[in-house]
Formats: sequence, structure tokens, C-alpha cells
Amino acid sequence: QNNAIPGTHEAPQQSGPIRTAQIPSKAIAISVSNKGFSPATFEVKVGNPVILALTSKEEFTHVLAFKDPSLSAVAIGVGPKETRLITFNAPSKPGEYIFYCNVPRHDTIGEIGKMIVK
Repeated sequence: QNNAIPGTHEAPQQSGPIRTAQIPSKAIAISVSNKGFSPATFEVKVGNPVILALTSKEEFTHVLAFKDPSLSAVAIGVGPKETRLITFNAPSKPGEYIFYCNVPRHDTIGEIGKMIVK
């Protein structure tokens, strides 16, 4: 459930740490640093499964989360120089969904992005 409480059994679960070579070919690979997310925008199809791979490119922890309540359970946290995966279903409603790093003050320095659902 994309709108469950993050970390509960009903919510999408993130993987343990993986090597970047283990990122599935169908995954959307995103890196994050104090310069922001790269890429900062990506597209998915309505209702389709989405695999996100998040990699911290520096010695800081980052947590990718979505602002829209329909995606409140989709959160993926990475430690320094770490990569993790999360799988969830894209929303059934087309539109733009803002994601950000929910570590305090990280969004204010530019760690924000957009998922476009078509």
C-alpha cells in the first residue's frame, strides 16, 4: 500500500544495501548528494510497478520521500555511499509527484525532484 505508514508490513519495503552492479536493468537509478538528485525528474506509466534505486554519492545519509499523501509509504533511506532499492506501484492518477530528501534542511538546499506519471 503506497499510503500505509512507512516501515509497516503494508508499506513498500526497501532492500538492504546492494552494490551498484546489482541494480536491476528495469530500475530507475537515482543518485543523491548535497547538489541534489540526478536525475531530478523521471517518468513512469500509470499503475505500473516502479523500481527505484537510490545511491548516496557522499558521506551523508539521505531519505527520498514523496510529498503526496497517496505515496506516503514510499520512502527509501541510504547511508553514506550506499545503494538501496524500493518497489511500488505508480499512482493510478496521472500527474507530477514531488519527491524530496526528508533529512532536515536537505530539501532547502535543492534535494528535490519530480516523478511524472503518464
